[in-house]
Amino acid sequence: MNWKHCVAPSLLTLSPYQAGLTKAQLKRKLGVEQVYKFASNESPLAISEQIKDALLSAQEEAHIYPDYQDLIAALAQHHGVSVEQVILGNGSIDVIELAFRLVGQPGKSLLCSEFGYSAYPLLAKASGLSVTKVSSSSSFGHQVEALLAAVDDTTAIVALDSPTNMSGDSLSVSQLEALISRLPEQVLVVLDQAYIEFVDGDLGRQTIELLHRHPNVLITRTFSKAYGLAGLRVGYGLADPQLIAWLQRLQRPFPVAGMAVAAALAALQDTEHHRRILDVVAREKLLMCQRLKQCGFEVQLGEGNFLLVDAQEQGEALYQSLLQAGFIVRALSGYQRPELLRISISGSEENLRLIQQIEQVCLTDTEVAL
Repeated sequence: MNWKHCVAPSLLTLSPYQAGLTKAQLKRKLGVEQVYKFASNESPLAISEQIKDALLSAQEEAHIYPDYQDLIAALAQHHGVSVEQVILGNGSIDVIELAFRLVGQPGKSLLCSEFGYSAYPLLAKASGLSVTKVSSSSSFGHQVEALLAAVDDTTAIVALDSPTNMSGDSLSVSQLEALISRLPEQVLVVLDQAYIEFVDGDLGRQTIELLHRHPNVLITRTFSKAYGLAGLRVGYGLADPQLIAWLQRLQRPFPVAGMAVAAALAALQDTEHHRRILDVVAREKLLMCQRLKQCGFEVQLGEGNFLLVDAQEQGEALYQSLLQAGFIVRALSGYQRPELLRISISGSEENLRLIQQIEQVCLTDTEVAL
């Protein structure tokens, strides 16, 4: 059967999202026994005992549908908003997709940056939106004036990952205010802050205050990164109560599993473990940056839990060499930038092994060149 005759025309050019390689995939593909993953910006630490206890307790009620009110109330209190301003999702991408679906219709468009999160154009096309991209900054971040200049009558939604998923470049509150305040009020702004906890200072709290001034803003956050629950898929959105109510109309029943909800609530309460994750990332990130620069690479020290490495003409070869040795980093050839590698921050032992492997590869390449 030729499914092209059944599929909506707007979806014919849609390609699936390409997630990073998993450890199991690389083991099956190459037969490598020991695999280290530095590709998906996951937490360097496993879950705490408090979270484990919450999961064990929650399994006693795995036979009944979950209740979300305790987690919603805890998030509302944590961010200083009302419970009517919180919506949960199967990861923050789930909430972002709801927003795209809410405004998606023929003749309307998504506005995003050239090097913004690669899932945005996919979600836009799946929601019936066309896509308008503007040039990113030299640090692969967002350019406020370029975005504003591209707004037209078709613009229905502006999607911003800040810090960005590619480089960790982040917009300040004043830059966000300058952008949002000059957009038409009917344009929905999705502010994707998956990495906000890794930003030094008070930016996370300050961006929440945008909600009080701009009812067209949806802020999304996740438990996957700084809370270490990537495998449990819990995210959430914060917005004006009326916007949340519209998103809830599109939401499927029981979008988050009960055990995941219990783990997220425990993670939010276990502030000591959360702080350990942030401390490990901050310390190891600086050390990794120094060592990579010593290898001769240009390194962008953004505000996520990862580094962006410019390996120039060595990029693709280095990526493949690391894979063969059991080290998974993120190649950015999907952005048409094969010279760039994104490296997540892991624990000190894993990071050291990666650096040693990179040094070995670079030393071998140098000897071959001689």
